[in-house]
Amino acid sequence: MSDGNRSLSACLRCRRQKLKCGGPSKIPCQRCRVSNAECVFVPPRAAQPVSAGSDIEAKTALLQRRLDLVERELRLEIENLRAEVAWSSHNSNTGFSPTLQSQRESAAGPVAETYTSSSDSPIITTQSEWDELYEFFFTNCRTVVSVIDDQSL
Repeated sequence: MSDGNRSLSACLRCRRQKLKCGGPSKIPCQRCRVSNAECVFVPPRAAQPVSAGSDIEAKTALLQRRLDLVERELRLEIENLRAEVAWSSHNSNTGFSPTLQSQRESAAGPVAETYTSSSDSPIITTQSEWDELYEFFFTNCRTVVSVIDDQSL
């Protein structure tokens, strides 16, 4: 079939059914006339300009910067967790280490006071301390560390 005979647009009915249409030069088109249906033509959409290469490069650069930032934050978090594991394996105290505490304060803003206990006295946590610890965890740690309740398993 030659491109000269091809219609540039089809009526809505022919377009929906993906059928050949007589085009806007013959209103109503043959199919709409036979089925006694309304023949509606909509002008073809103007072609969207192809995005310039610089736009794609800018988006790629932005995504690369975001990826670098996330990777840097992840490396810092891994270092902090490794330091915490190393510290907790060398110390029997149950409180936060001063170094980790200062790192957490700089990363998460003001933090609740450091909880430490001496090995002489038993560890008894009051309800208000639990509430404060829970609030601290919920605000600063819940996206990084999950808690599994063994009672619900």
